[in-house]
Amino acid sequence: MSNVRKLIALAAVLALGSVAPASAGTAPETARTREPVSVTLRPPAEKPSMAQRVALGRELIVRFRSGAADRDRAAAHLAAGALVVDRVAGRGLTLVRVPEGVEPAVAMRAYRRSEAVAFVEPNVERPLLETVPNDPLFPELWGLRNTGQAHGLTDPPPPTFPGLSDADIDAGDAWDATTGSSATVVAVIDTGIDLSHPDLAPNLWVNADEIPANGIDDDANGYVDDVNGWDFIDDDAVPQDTDAHGSHVSGTIAAAMNNTIGVAGVCPGCRIMPLRFDLDVFTELRAIDYAIANGAHIINASFGGDVFSKAERNAIGRANDAGILFVAAAGNEFADLDIWIPGLSPSFPAAYDLPGIVSVGASNDYDEIGYFSGCALAGNDFFDCVFSNFGHDAVDLFAPGVDILSTVPGSAYAYFNGTSMASPHVAGVAGLVKSLHPDYTPLQLRNALLNSVDTAENLTLLADGLTLTDGRVNAAAALNASTATTYPVSSGNIQTAQTLRSRANGRVSFPGNVNDVFKKRLRKGARYAVFLDVPRRTDLDLFVWKPGTFQIFQGLRQLAGVSGDGAGRDELVVFKARKAGIYYFHVEAFFDTGRYTLEVARV
Repeated sequence: MSNVRKLIALAAVLALGSVAPASAGTAPETARTREPVSVTLRPPAEKPSMAQRVALGRELIVRFRSGAADRDRAAAHLAAGALVVDRVAGRGLTLVRVPEGVEPAVAMRAYRRSEAVAFVEPNVERPLLETVPNDPLFPELWGLRNTGQAHGLTDPPPPTFPGLSDADIDAGDAWDATTGSSATVVAVIDTGIDLSHPDLAPNLWVNADEIPANGIDDDANGYVDDVNGWDFIDDDAVPQDTDAHGSHVSGTIAAAMNNTIGVAGVCPGCRIMPLRFDLDVFTELRAIDYAIANGAHIINASFGGDVFSKAERNAIGRANDAGILFVAAAGNEFADLDIWIPGLSPSFPAAYDLPGIVSVGASNDYDEIGYFSGCALAGNDFFDCVFSNFGHDAVDLFAPGVDILSTVPGSAYAYFNGTSMASPHVAGVAGLVKSLHPDYTPLQLRNALLNSVDTAENLTLLADGLTLTDGRVNAAAALNASTATTYPVSSGNIQTAQTLRSRANGRVSFPGNVNDVFKKRLRKGARYAVFLDVPRRTDLDLFVWKPGTFQIFQGLRQLAGVSGDGAGRDELVVFKARKAGIYYFHVEAFFDTGRYTLEVARV
């Protein structure tokens, strides 16, 4: 990769409105040509302040320590002035609401003073990572088989446009080996599903231990009549989709095949377990636990937000331990998820550094990073059209996520854009691989996906460190790909932090190796100075993380100090070690590339 400085414009993408399906448009008489996009990434107009804080809502998630007495829990709630709303049974997790007149930050401090409390955090929103369609339908799934055919666009004009031959996941070739097994279950944590859609109903997961509509919890799993899944909003057994997002995602994963109607999913033989959640972490936690308890093999998460959640990360870890691969959409802000931009990046759950997560960005029908086709064809600036997030460490691969046709409520079909549409392509491929290799662990399944990506020369803007693999998922190649771990964890990670004696030299570069992390044991009560020598005109930032940090960008409370003074300025953090232990010293390239010297000294 060239050493020439590459910079980026971070422009958030607004969601598009949805419309009822319309008739397919026709291809224009005169064919238009579209060359693969090649651009130089440029910096944001103004660097966000490092002191920007995350706003707290009025709902909190409280995790009590194992064995905490009921009286101690009650005392903690009383001291915080909070009201109990809900619980996750057996997990020590409680959802509370802070009433008006009580500051959430004050309530959180009160909980932290209780020895019965392991941690407390806001119940943050998890917005859906998708831009909703606004165009007529055209029934061709270029993401599964792209011959260069014209297909409908989410944001015309023109109404249709041809793609690039073979810029697809080779689903047809994979189907020669398997179309998936009914024993393979993909849980979709989303807005629900159209339970009566003719392309979805045949492939709904069925809880064989539950008798329908008898008002009894036959299998004693805590849910009455949960024959096909659960609605964690209305707390009933009817996870009916009222939004379209969950149905669209589900159709891409496992819409029925060869039924002479509609579309086909990537894994048409797999089964969908619909889990309707309230677009927040707490109901997501309940849905994850349901998926664990009821035999799911894969979870699709087409949602995310910029606030780190320990409870969410722990739940995904439990799912991985139970044999479930977690597939997450990377987000739609055209942001580098390896760089901290408060209010924007990273995006979680995609950016958690767990080995059982696959993080997915969006590509288009030319194997370019995802952007709105109609927007680009109309001659608009590239930066006004592109949306997919990326990141060498945080995003693993790309998948089709532009102009994706799939199922929506009312037995209908529509085109959507977004990494929400890319993630289910990967979840479907994971379903095919799991069907062929039911003994694969989540790590083996992830490795098979990563080791088999397409990295053809035409993968414009998918190379140069924008993802871990520099490639796009390939279903046929994944079926029998190596399950060895060939993509090791980078140097920008807590678990691979290098021991620092007093001084270290290194190099960070955007968009590839953006972060370097070092560690050193410090003495309680001593004062330390951390100095980062930055090259002239280069923008590097310095973070110091406290003992107990298990992932960079874990949150403001884990920071012992931070310095981000701008291009060409050396960075300095002076702090007092409040406790003895391992501290982490983190160098970040803020959309820049350069060598550095890092020094830690007692003062």
